[in-house]
Amino acid sequence: WSNTSCSCNEENDVPFETLIVNANTSISTDSGAPMCKVHINLMYADRTKSKVADTINKTIINKAFSFDHLSPQQAVDSFTNNYLSNYKKDLTELYKTDKDSKDLSAGWYDYSYVMNSSIQKGSKHVLIYIIHLESYEGGAHGNSQDIILNFNTRNGKLFTINNLFVPGYEHGLNELLLKALEDKTGCKNLNELHNKGYLLSSGIYPSDNFMLNEDDITFIYNPYEIASYDKGATELTISYSDLDKLLK
Repeated sequence: WSNTSCSCNEENDVPFETLIVNANTSISTDSGAPMCKVHINLMYADRTKSKVADTINKTIINKAFSFDHLSPQQAVDSFTNNYLSNYKKDLTELYKTDKDSKDLSAGWYDYSYVMNSSIQKGSKHVLIYIIHLESYEGGAHGNSQDIILNFNTRNGKLFTINNLFVPGYEHGLNELLLKALEDKTGCKNLNELHNKGYLLSSGIYPSDNFMLNEDDITFIYNPYEIASYDKGATELTISYSDLDKLLK
């Protein structure tokens, strides 16, 4: 278990620090027994140097860990302890049964949870905060997910789809996103998109994961959201000029 803090470069006038935790536990005392490993690299706003830090950190902790009213240190510690504890509680007896019956699938009990975070400058008064998650909890493959947060550096509040676009934006924005997806995949219509594994279970929609860049907005869809797993994440970028009539 390690825990370090370091100063980071300022982005859009909000200074950040980094909290790093590495922890693990073994499912049993057997030599070479499966393990659960947790790595968290969490950037958080320095409340001693920014008046909007508490507002930003509250959102980060909620989105990253689903906790309210905890400090970054408390949230990281609580999540890590719970994750490791639940691993042993939920899987120890199953592991013993599989081991005794010699029906043990190698590697399936080796769990891992990795969270990394980063920040980058967005458009004016926008700070983009990125959480990248990778986990493996048995099965054929692991899972990955990105959580994108766009903060207003003047007040620390989160930009959302509904406070960016005018009422009734959905139809126009969906048309632009569908066109961007067709262009990205080389498809001419919905049928061709279906044949390539896109939009099989839902129509196009604006992702809550978006990046307010200097000249455009990038919408990021995690695996399974609009495409089959093998496609990975899908990014669709639309310029502000094309969104002119839809933006507030």
